[in-house]
Amino acid sequence: MMGTRRSRQARANGTGLRVLAGPDVPREEVAAARAAVLAYARRYMGAAPADRHDQTPFLAARYEFRYLGRDDYSREHETWLFDVVPIGGRTVRQPGGDGTDPGWFHLEQHYKRPPRALEAIAPDPSLAYRGMSWEEWQAIRRGCKVGSSGWYNIGQRGLTLFGEHPGTAVGYAAGFAPWSFTPGLRRPGVVIAVRRDATLAGGTRPDIPEGERAIAGKVDTRVIERIWYVHPTQIRWGEGTEVWLPRKGQHGSADVYHGTPSVREYAITQLSLRDLARELGPCERRIEARVNGRGRRPARR
Repeated sequence: MMGTRRSRQARANGTGLRVLAGPDVPREEVAAARAAVLAYARRYMGAAPADRHDQTPFLAARYEFRYLGRDDYSREHETWLFDVVPIGGRTVRQPGGDGTDPGWFHLEQHYKRPPRALEAIAPDPSLAYRGMSWEEWQAIRRGCKVGSSGWYNIGQRGLTLFGEHPGTAVGYAAGFAPWSFTPGLRRPGVVIAVRRDATLAGGTRPDIPEGERAIAGKVDTRVIERIWYVHPTQIRWGEGTEVWLPRKGQHGSADVYHGTPSVREYAITQLSLRDLARELGPCERRIEARVNGRGRRPARR
């Protein structure tokens, strides 16, 4: 494992994203490695500008990149090698395979289990559940609306999907999202529960599968009844992760290959009704002002 005290560090200005390398690696190479990570983050999801969504702040909040070198075996793309290390916690070496080979192991970051943590969320037939990233939850709080951006929906644009069982939502919050949105020390996953009667049942539309629920468009945050946080307690490193960048003159998108960090264990905490009211209090005031006509913009003269 690379020590950070004696390593060279490169931090992208204004992004907080850290790229580390051993003290024997030239500064110019560290800077080039940082540029490769940034190029990947900013070209994520596609080469066309309309398909790009800058992942830099999300990656910077969760990981640091420890540069290992280059392995340019392809004519189509550059290959940069990193260990992608989750921020915080303590590093633990976990045996791989059946545990008998000391040379086969995985590195993980372990975190303290929060007090009063739950093993699972008890199901309630009057509720529907959605698991999401920390970023989606913050977008709900800012906009005071529940509704998906639809970036990753296939054939379901305009729908925000929910599950009838909370375990499905916890699975999504814990690790189904792309790795730049998976839970981390500073940004847990989130599960919200809304009134089931505010959603459409599966099968009522061809794009809503049986056993799922959905909201078409966006609705006020008043439909939210409960909130839980999904805290990672064990996250496996992305060891030897390859960052691919198209070579000059080649088409295609930036990508990663050969493993990214993944949540192995997690714990769940529930917000109290008081904390829920505090989280959504600003939205309640905005909604109330809009309902009473105080939130309307004055007409132009």
